[in-house]
Amino acid sequence: MAAFFNIDKLFDYHKPNAEQQARMETLRTRFKYLAHQVVASTSEGPEQTLAIRKLVEAQQQAIAAIAREE
Repeated sequence: MAAFFNIDKLFDYHKPNAEQQARMETLRTRFKYLAHQVVASTSEGPEQTLAIRKLVEAQQQAIAAIAREE
């Protein structure tokens, strides 16, 4: 039975090239801005915490998508 996932691609290090690094940095800047907006616009509590965690998760997945490009 063939594996559904490409395990090596999921777990290996993918060194980004200069263009990928630039896109990653743009995403980091925009996610950081949005996180600041969430904190400034909402009260502390479980919903704010979850919103920030989801932004962190979304950023990680977006950067991984760039790094794993072929």
